[in-house]
Amino acid sequence: MAAVFSMKTKPAPIALQRIRLAGSGMFLPESVVTAEELDERLHLPAGWVATKTGVMRRHFASANDSAAAMGAAALTRALTDARWTASSLDLILCASGTAQQPIPCTAVLVSEAMGPCCAGIPAFDINATCLSFLAALDVASLLIHSGRHQRIAIVSTEIASRGLDWTDPASAALFGDGAVATLLETTAEPIGIEAIRMETYAEGAHHCEIRGGGSGLPSMRFDPARSQDYQFQMDGERLHKLAATHMPGFVSRLFEPLGVRPSDLDAVVPHQAGRTPVRLLARRLGISDRQLVMTLDEHGNTIAAGM
Repeated sequence: MAAVFSMKTKPAPIALQRIRLAGSGMFLPESVVTAEELDERLHLPAGWVATKTGVMRRHFASANDSAAAMGAAALTRALTDARWTASSLDLILCASGTAQQPIPCTAVLVSEAMGPCCAGIPAFDINATCLSFLAALDVASLLIHSGRHQRIAIVSTEIASRGLDWTDPASAALFGDGAVATLLETTAEPIGIEAIRMETYAEGAHHCEIRGGGSGLPSMRFDPARSQDYQFQMDGERLHKLAATHMPGFVSRLFEPLGVRPSDLDAVVPHQAGRTPVRLLARRLGISDRQLVMTLDEHGNTIAAGM
């Protein structure tokens, strides 16, 4: 999934979804885990984690951190950045791949953590795993464009560290925890989203998954002998091959109607899936390292919060 933002000085095309980014905020847990520390924890040669993942350090939530509290902290900072009050929001969307619990949705728990100031404001989750933020951006832009809402908060709050399989260094060494909040509002200015596109290839549905915890394999059936069913499992090589197969056509279908190429963009913010696969795909698409916005080295892959 991808979105193309425009900040135009000439008249906007009819298709432009006029929305403005009014403010943003982030929250990172205090605990910082370095690549060197993970080398030791995973019993790997010195330098393995840094070389293989590109992640030099990442933040891990403590036992006292919750996804809801982290999301509320990020949202509070975003409101301060925009000089908005929480009560002025029309909608709170939580866009995360790691829910705090099955019911209620994490957006409700974020609202609870915010306190009475958010009473009565609609709140619900959008879960498209790593693409959750972009999926929520699509929904929010359409709601604003339709006139249904004027001010929407998107909160992505992720605690990946509690679901990692520490017998799989390639995935365990890649992830970090954190939360971000983005505030969107309607605007009369010729700025907004020019194009947004999503394609799903279900052949990769099981390349990246947590099998346990839902109705297919309920938590009450947990068996220590099958603990990996309840931990994050990833086949990174197959994922990269699948992305490399479909990405060129996807990018063409996104950009051709706009009459631009990826190389024309000022900045490209990829999913922070790993330094090597991202750069290999970028070069294949004609995107330079200068255009790429990478946060992976300092934060790791924070799922939807890393978009």
